Amino acid sequence: MAVSKMEKITLLTTKDMEEVLLKNLQHVQILELVSSMEELSEEEKTLLAKLKFREISSESSKNKTAEKIQEKLHELEESIKLMNDFSVAKVKDKLPENITLAKLEEEVQMEKVNDVISKVKELHKTKESLKKEHEDLLKKEELMEKWRYLDVNPLEIEKRTVHCTYSLGSITQLVKMEFETALHNGISVLIEKVYESKTQVDYIIIYLLEDKGKAEQILKKFSFHNQNYSFNEPPQEAYGEIKKKIEENREAEVLLVRHLDEVKKHLPYLQKAADLLLAKLERELGKEKLAGNYVDIILLRGWVPEDEKEVLTDIIKKLSTVETPIIMECSGPDERNKDIPILLKNKRFVKPFEMVTEMYSLPKYEEVDPTPLLAPFYLVFFGMMVADVGYGLVMLLGIAFMKKCLRLRNSFRQFLDLFQILSIGIIVWGLIYGSCFGAELPFVPISITEDLNTILIISIAFGFIQVLTGLIINGAQLVKKKEYLESISASFSWIGLLLGALMVVAGSILLDNSILFYAGIIVCVMSAILVVVIPAIQRTARIKGLAIGLYNLYGVTSYIGDLVSYTRLMALGVAGGSIAAAFNMLIGFLPTAAKYTVGIVLIIALHALNIFLSLLSAYVHGARLQFVEFFGKFYEGGGRKFTPLGPKEKYIDFVNENQNRKK
Repeated sequence: MAVSKMEKITLLTTKDMEEVLLKNLQHVQILELVSSMEELSEEEKTLLAKLKFREISSESSKNKTAEKIQEKLHELEESIKLMNDFSVAKVKDKLPENITLAKLEEEVQMEKVNDVISKVKELHKTKESLKKEHEDLLKKEELMEKWRYLDVNPLEIEKRTVHCTYSLGSITQLVKMEFETALHNGISVLIEKVYESKTQVDYIIIYLLEDKGKAEQILKKFSFHNQNYSFNEPPQEAYGEIKKKIEENREAEVLLVRHLDEVKKHLPYLQKAADLLLAKLERELGKEKLAGNYVDIILLRGWVPEDEKEVLTDIIKKLSTVETPIIMECSGPDERNKDIPILLKNKRFVKPFEMVTEMYSLPKYEEVDPTPLLAPFYLVFFGMMVADVGYGLVMLLGIAFMKKCLRLRNSFRQFLDLFQILSIGIIVWGLIYGSCFGAELPFVPISITEDLNTILIISIAFGFIQVLTGLIINGAQLVKKKEYLESISASFSWIGLLLGALMVVAGSILLDNSILFYAGIIVCVMSAILVVVIPAIQRTARIKGLAIGLYNLYGVTSYIGDLVSYTRLMALGVAGGSIAAAFNMLIGFLPTAAKYTVGIVLIIALHALNIFLSLLSAYVHGARLQFVEFFGKFYEGGGRKFTPLGPKEKYIDFVNENQNRKK
């Protein structure tokens, strides 16, 4: 497959169709909206002027609906965050893997959503209130812990007698004896030690009012730390009351947790509502792209894949009222349409490899889609760089288990699809290398220890084939553009050079055939002449063109570097297999008892590490070979991804209703 053909549509219809039209387009996800009046042709602008529709004032054209949706969405997201912060058992994600936007619109009732939000806010407020109350009670408990054995309310002392007062506080343990002696010698005093620790002593000191001045001097001298007593009851009773309130607070928290558990069951429902509001917001923002602010009409412009045009036409016909919508334009790209969105369409096996293409860049609209071309190479290269039957089976079965038993987002599932295909390449090359978890299989077609030269030749051969493929594609594209001389200079002559070099090597080293050898030399010389001469033919300044041709010929060194780059296929495959074998040898040296206890855990951990490093290296270096050595021959990229009007997927994976209809 290739880049999907695009057509641009301009639709003029009545304002009352705006909401229902955008909703239906959002359901099928086939139209990317284009905005601004500047893109309209002169004929279209003339038609709008003739229609004389009333323009909306700048104030009334503000999208107040979008602002309200954003406010509601913010409120909803806050509630979801609060529910996730509730310290209760986590709710299992029961959101459906596949759901259409239309079905979601039927399921979600905003009245129920508002009720849940209100309950969440109320429970959160209660939770925070109980938390604050609990913290305050703990502070009071800590304070009263020292004074709980005091059975007299200090506040009652001054009420019962007009002659005495008291001080309540503490001093350090180091000056306890001196402090008590100083008080007894200085004033008439009653000292009661309430609490004592290794570092401090707490007292209640009762003395005559007439001795208050002397008492304060003594207290100050020994750095007596005064404490205020703020309870109406005696410390023992106050402490008991605090403990009672703490227990009541805990019971209230237990009851709250039950309510939180009950409300948190609605979390998936709120997540559905959030995605529904996001979809509505996308529609409202889409309305802002409709060219022209008019009271009675809308002017909709956008890109649609050519093979989806009938679906769009059916939607318009279905929604048409007495006033039939006018399709003002339905055409392919032209000079006014440079920014054409890119939609790749590939078959099931190739589609996961679109991720690799997108890592580099999408093709421009007129370019070939490189995905089907890189897919077989990437599969072979990846397998060759990991090359272990055991590792491949672990990948294959592990991914199959994850896809079967876990709820995975579509984006991650596509990533797993890619690696599941790559695991087949790993298994095949593991059989070729005769390796399973670093151990040799009974059959070893190519040994990573004895057949290094063979593996090296295979690696370079694959590179040679891929470089030739890139040059052939480049030549075909130039011929398609009718740039015939450029196709010979930039592509076919280099193919001749490479094939000629191959004939020379085969004739002199592999087959010992002089005819093949000299034929190869002739092909190389003729190809080199074409590389040098054609730039001179293309330019009026012949000398300058000849210099450019000579410089281009110097580029043969880059092709040598490209082929050398493919030796990493051998290096990584051999390195991974050797490391796995070394791990097995290491465990083999352990005593029998350790080998079947600690050794089992160790070998699993070591092989897991080797799998991770091997996969990472293969992923990175495999991509590099595609991007530098392969794409560099024919591919430029720089396309913009097709983004049709559709729902955003934050919590739910939506099913495209148009895809369902096709099935």
